[in-house]
Amino acid sequence: MAFVKIKVSGIPKTQKALRRLGDRGKRALTSGLVRKAEEIIGEAKGIVPVRDGILRDSGFVDDPINILGGPSVELGFGGPSAQYALVQHEGNFRHNPPGQKKYLEIPFNIAQATLDDFLAAHIKREMRL
Repeated sequence: MAFVKIKVSGIPKTQKALRRLGDRGKRALTSGLVRKAEEIIGEAKGIVPVRDGILRDSGFVDDPINILGGPSVELGFGGPSAQYALVQHEGNFRHNPPGQKKYLEIPFNIAQATLDDFLAAHIKREMRL
C-alpha cells in the first residue's frame, strides 16, 4: 500500500487552547481532526478521476489513534487499489472533468490554510457542550 505522511504542527491557537483544557481538550481536538479529514475526503471525491467509481469509492478516514501523546487521523484513497490511486494522483494523464490529478493534495492544502482557526473554534464549541 502506498502512503503519504503529513504532519501538521505549528498551530498556535489550537495549542494554546489545548494547554488549558487537558484530556477533554484532546478529545475535542480528535473529533475536530476527524471532522476536517471527512471534509477533505468529501472534497477530494468531487475531483477524483472516475472511470467506474472504484477509486472514488475507496476514499477513507480511519479511526483516530494516539501517537506520541497526540491524535493522528489517516485519510486517503486506494485500499487494494493503492498503486492505481497513486498513479492517478501523481501521473500526467488527461482526466475527464471534474477529475484531476492531485485530487487529495489540493483539498488538503486548502484545508491546511485554515486548520488552526477551524480546530480552535471546534474545540471551543465542544468544550461548551
